Amino acid sequence: MLVLFKIICYFLEIIYLASLESIHTIRWINFFSELKGYKISCISNKKINTNLNKNVDVYQLKGIKFISVFLKSIYLLSSKKKEIIHVHYLGWNSLLLLFASKTKKIILTPWGCDLYENQNNFLKRIWLRYIFSRCSFIICDSENLIKASFKLGYKSNKAKVIAFGTNTFEYKSYREPFSLDKNQVTIVGTNRNMEPIYDPLTLLKAANLLKDETENFRFIVANDGSLKCKIIKYIRENNLETFVELVGKKYGQENIEFYNSIDIYVSTSLRDGGLSASIAEAMSCKRLVIVSDNSDNSKFIKHGKSGYLFQNKDHIELANLIKNASINKSQSLKIANEGRNSILLNCNYHSEMEKVNKLYNEIYAT
Repeated sequence: MLVLFKIICYFLEIIYLASLESIHTIRWINFFSELKGYKISCISNKKINTNLNKNVDVYQLKGIKFISVFLKSIYLLSSKKKEIIHVHYLGWNSLLLLFASKTKKIILTPWGCDLYENQNNFLKRIWLRYIFSRCSFIICDSENLIKASFKLGYKSNKAKVIAFGTNTFEYKSYREPFSLDKNQVTIVGTNRNMEPIYDPLTLLKAANLLKDETENFRFIVANDGSLKCKIIKYIRENNLETFVELVGKKYGQENIEFYNSIDIYVSTSLRDGGLSASIAEAMSCKRLVIVSDNSDNSKFIKHGKSGYLFQNKDHIELANLIKNASINKSQSLKIANEGRNSILLNCNYHSEMEKVNKLYNEIYAT
């Protein structure tokens, strides 16, 4: 079936308006740039990730060539040539749609905060209504995002939930978690950003409750953000310096190694779009996940079967789940295995991108 799609879309051209700093859009763009017959361009105001395929035509709206690249971008978008424009994240990058000709098919992929945080912003609501009226289709990873799009003015029924997906060939276990040695330290980690929406202090509060337990724990936070100073202060005030380690943001293979270095993955995020990429990656690496019960998390994680869920901000419940998972290591390993099976079945990068491939061809043909 995929071979048939390659033949059909031999002249299919796609222009992405997306951040080339995000590994999630990089993976998406790379998939289609590797398919024979696709011509891929990307307009971005962000730094280019080194993982981007070399055959992608990049228009980087940054630096001393900004004006020249901006004019080239306008020419590309305003040409009468039939192409697909796919916008990832409906932020200021989407303003370039003002120059898109009517011959272009526009696909929008909201990520979450681009909708939720703009519901009370009058000017951004007007803009979202405009681009929703222009677009041909919405692809996103959550039914909640589709509902939010309707509330903000999207009127068509042309929308589909497709996950970004996890590359299960890359994100896999290289080290068996949960050593049965009772004296072995249980390592708990997260790589969610140090921002208010991800509520990192809830994890630190849980760590503070567990520091005097007979079970041995160690916590690793692998990211940065605006709350870093507040987090460092909390660690110092509660004497957690030898208990919690801040290791900074990880990229590529380092990120895979991070997942394999821990036994339990925690997400305290107060809200996500669909299933967070980092949660899915941890599950794919066969790590036990303990995550806040919101958004679409319960659709992918069955409490006590493929992971654990706790109420937003409830650090006591989180601490108890971490402690019990460490005590019952054999059961935790079974749950972690089931978590990977869930990702293989429901959030596999290659099968999800093939769904997008089919949609691209259907939209282009109309």
